[in-house]
Amino acid sequence: APLMHAISEASLAKRSAFGTQNIANMAWSLERLAVVDVPLLEALAAPSLRNIWQATPQDLCNTVWAFARLGICNDPLLAAISSAALAKLPETGSMGLANIAWSFAILQDRNLPLMNALSARSIPTLPEFNDQDISNTSWAFAHMQVADRPLF
Repeated sequence: APLMHAISEASLAKRSAFGTQNIANMAWSLERLAVVDVPLLEALAAPSLRNIWQATPQDLCNTVWAFARLGICNDPLLAAISSAALAKLPETGSMGLANIAWSFAILQDRNLPLMNALSARSIPTLPEFNDQDISNTSWAFAHMQVADRPLF
């Protein structure tokens, strides 16, 4: 697609100016269009590492979800998202909690501190989870073989 190629080229040239929301939006857009532009996604991961603490919970969720859906595992990015997500879990809604767990499971990143924190945050908010949030969360814990007794 000529437009996506041009956007990729322009984004690569301007990636250092991208904020966390721009990165999340770009990753989400690529996933929605099923465009696996590994060079662009890898290039976008680098600036997000510098600015990860500025990310909103939604930015973190969208970014990790898009990388997971596209099958791109960037270990430094996952570590940064995990650290930032741990700090922002109190602000993260049920869909975000479920999507973070699901995304880390898809990417085979068995991050026990993150999973334990997701469990602790999810338990009191389970009444807010919809059926998809519940099934994604339970699938993620099962897929990673994390038998969290308080959650289950």
